[in-house]
Amino acid sequence: MPAASPSVYLLSTEHLSAGWSGVYDKAARTSFHGRGAYVKRGCVNASLGVAASARTRGEAQESSHPSCQAIWFTGQGWLAGRSTNAGGRTGVLSARDKRANSPDQVKVPWHTASVNRSRWVLAPSVRCLPEAEGQAAAAAAAAAQHAAVMNAIGAAPRVVYLLALSAEHAHVNRRWFGAYNRTSYPINNRPSYSRNGCAHDEAATPDGWCGMMWFSDAGWLAGRRAQAGGTLAVLSAMDREAATPDAVRAAWHVATEDAWVAAPTIRCVSEADGEAAAAAAVSAEAAALNAAIAGAPQTVHLVSRINATVHLSSRWYSRYSRTPHGVNGRVAYSHHSCTGGAEPRDWCGMIWFAEQAWMVGERHDVGSSSGVLTANDADAQSPDRVRAVWHAAGGADGWVPAPAVRCIADASAGDASFGTNFAPDARARGPPRFATSSAADGDVDSATSPRTVYLLNATATGLLSPVGTGALRGWLGAYSQTQPLNGRPAYARRACAGPRGVHANGAKCAMMWYNGVGWMVGREVDAGSRSGFIVSSGDALTPDGVSGGWSMAVGNGSGWAPLPSLRCVAGKAAEAAVAAAAAAHDKDLRVGAHTVYLISSKTRLDALRSQWLGAYHRLKSLPPSLAADRDVANSSVHGLLVNGRSAYAKRSPTPHKSTGRRLADKLAPSRTRSSSSKSSSSKSSWKKAASKRARRTRRALWWAQGSWFVGMLEDVGLSRGVLAVADESAVPERVHSQWRAAPSRKECAHPETQAEPLSCWRLAPDVRCIGGADGKAEAERVAQARALAHPSTTSKSRRTDRKHLMKG
Repeated sequence: MPAASPSVYLLSTEHLSAGWSGVYDKAARTSFHGRGAYVKRGCVNASLGVAASARTRGEAQESSHPSCQAIWFTGQGWLAGRSTNAGGRTGVLSARDKRANSPDQVKVPWHTASVNRSRWVLAPSVRCLPEAEGQAAAAAAAAAQHAAVMNAIGAAPRVVYLLALSAEHAHVNRRWFGAYNRTSYPINNRPSYSRNGCAHDEAATPDGWCGMMWFSDAGWLAGRRAQAGGTLAVLSAMDREAATPDAVRAAWHVATEDAWVAAPTIRCVSEADGEAAAAAAVSAEAAALNAAIAGAPQTVHLVSRINATVHLSSRWYSRYSRTPHGVNGRVAYSHHSCTGGAEPRDWCGMIWFAEQAWMVGERHDVGSSSGVLTANDADAQSPDRVRAVWHAAGGADGWVPAPAVRCIADASAGDASFGTNFAPDARARGPPRFATSSAADGDVDSATSPRTVYLLNATATGLLSPVGTGALRGWLGAYSQTQPLNGRPAYARRACAGPRGVHANGAKCAMMWYNGVGWMVGREVDAGSRSGFIVSSGDALTPDGVSGGWSMAVGNGSGWAPLPSLRCVAGKAAEAAVAAAAAAHDKDLRVGAHTVYLISSKTRLDALRSQWLGAYHRLKSLPPSLAADRDVANSSVHGLLVNGRSAYAKRSPTPHKSTGRRLADKLAPSRTRSSSSKSSSSKSSWKKAASKRARRTRRALWWAQGSWFVGMLEDVGLSRGVLAVADESAVPERVHSQWRAAPSRKECAHPETQAEPLSCWRLAPDVRCIGGADGKAEAERVAQARALAHPSTTSKSRRTDRKHLMKG
């Protein structure tokens, strides 16, 4: 039996991809079933048999090992596959020859795995030869293949015509149909064709487009030059036997959004047959175009019932004139400013039909499916006959509905239905900022609409209150009717102040308006647009008629959160509800205690409770640095209000004088009579440091965004602290919900993703808040019980507190 060869050459001209052909070298110190394994030359650090050995041991396959092509012996024959599968029975080539010492000595035919890997298929073009013989055979095969390709290219027609023999597929862009010239380079061993008029470089083509036809593994395709050689195309014919596209006998198909649709009237013919067929196709297309133009208006107008800048620039809304030539078998229109003048304009709007939809866009996109507006209505022979909803470019999926946009045939209809937003020469005199109101086409008469509406928040007791959470505060309240917007009455907040920190651009009023789809609440500068803070669900004629609920913008504007407690009401009943809510809120503030006590029922306190529980007194003022950027108000009846409710502060304990003396003695242990001035200076420094430390560690209790918080004084008015309870009570002593303690980062890594603001905080059911004399008595009782239960701990805690003050 001949010895094994050190190197072999695997050759395949048809049944395998080119990556498997080449030289394979015998691996050192690796064998399977007593025969050496071979790895393709150029593969570095290949791991042989990693996956096979892992499967044998029942372990997960390692993916970090490099995988290359390899050939190995299985005991029953030779197998080619990935190097990580070496030694196993998984591969792409097989030759069952147990007598061959190396794969080049195999005497039986090779087989390749089927597409679904369910069986082996005969592969007569695959051979394994010694290295030198294999290289010579590969060179001869490449030369023969090149000669065959060149002969096929030479025999291929110089020009072919891709034609649509009827108007049945008028939705296909007409630029794909016409003459294609043979190129000088083959693709996938077949001749390729380029659309007549294409430059050598696609980018050099005037509109950046160039069509091509080429051969792929499945058949003949037509698409853009950038896609040539691949399987992405707009037209296809599944005929692998056709050497040229004009020889295709299978039906051509057109690509749609989710499938290929048969197009039996599309054909590709050679130059000899092309002229007559092209003339017939041109005649059919001309007849279809004439039929489409017949009855089409000479002029159309693109208009919108809402603010012109909501969907796109106002210059698009104007008059469009019919062009002399159609586009894609339908009539086309150009903006009135594009005609006239010796020099072409930089901007020119057009309306055309492409791929089952009407498009509005710039002149350089004409004929394509790229634009700023689209309406998917293939049955409409002209844009004024479109019955589908127009869509504007934008949004996550590329298009957003624009139901207020329409294309009409004459100016009189536009004036009657859409108000003054329609302006034939708006470019000259400029469009009005907002559309005027009109009783036609669904517009609402401002005279019959409520003069005042109230945006209110339903409390737990059922009252409708203009005082909501911190996020809503400043948006709630009374809104008075102003100038109509988008065909509906608009409303401005009666307070005309808006939330603090929101109107950085100088706007002073919150407004409520109709945006074409629903009602929106936001800044005055955004009035009429789709940008806002609160939006309704559903389309109502007036905001008090909204029945689908309201939502509030969350995060950075990436989503909307429902507001089930928000209401918009009008009439005397609304005024009565507002008055009742205001009276109830004022009463709660008036009867609230000036001192409240945070108490824990635990007999042993942890560090958190020992520091933050105790007596809290109503704040009378805040430092100017804190009041500048917080929602702070001073009431003659209720005093200082933060976020519409009273705030409280805990008084820090004053250190005992003896503690100060001991600290001074420690600072100057060898004090003499001559150092009395130094001792006095030390006392003064200690007092200043103690006062500064007391101010820095002052605790506070306040309400913010639907919750009561306990935290540092500098955080008053903000939604953060160490203790909190979600409750909208006007005073803390009326809180009935459970208090919670702030979590660690591990417990609540991303609090902004929680469905509830305090959902990841730890429950603290032992904490209560009691006001006035009852709170003081309960605090003393709990302190006595705690001292009796743990006398040593209590005294030790007191000593620790004094020691802490001395070290301060």
